[in-house]
Amino acid sequence: MDRKKYSSSSQYKANMHFHKLFLDVPTEEPLRQSFTCALQKEILYQGKLFVSENWICFHSKVFGKDTKISIPAFSVTLIKKTKTALLVPNALIIATVTDRYIFVSLLSRDSTYKLLKSVCGHLENTSVGNSPNPSSLENSFRADRPSSLPLVSCLRNYLNPTERACVPQ
Repeated sequence: MDRKKYSSSSQYKANMHFHKLFLDVPTEEPLRQSFTCALQKEILYQGKLFVSENWICFHSKVFGKDTKISIPAFSVTLIKKTKTALLVPNALIIATVTDRYIFVSLLSRDSTYKLLKSVCGHLENTSVGNSPNPSSLENSFRADRPSSLPLVSCLRNYLNPTERACVPQ
């Protein structure tokens, strides 16, 4: 990649790191922006969300375990703002036909949301994610998940598997 395409050396380094992590993304496709956040699963996986013109990727390394997610932008079916602890507006749901990812601890959720919506332009012509009347896709999410995500302490369960469930704090 040519350094002249980037306004700063840190942007150049971030782009190089992005392409080193995600080999599926063509090297000609520059990183648009990255965001520090956490993937909510059985525990929170602190990492970075990387956004390019055609890809949404996430990388985390927790307890020596690499977690990488590569989502082609065209496969995204839903991008939805949500909250943690019933009132903190710092989370997003990104869904595809087969998977759903919840990214929390976003310091700039609204700017992340706007960038993701611009990358997933195919969602602009649908009501998914923005309509006051939820689509059937959104209703299926609501059936098994609340619209707000409680902060949970699952690390304790990860370290002590005899406990059965995460307990809201």
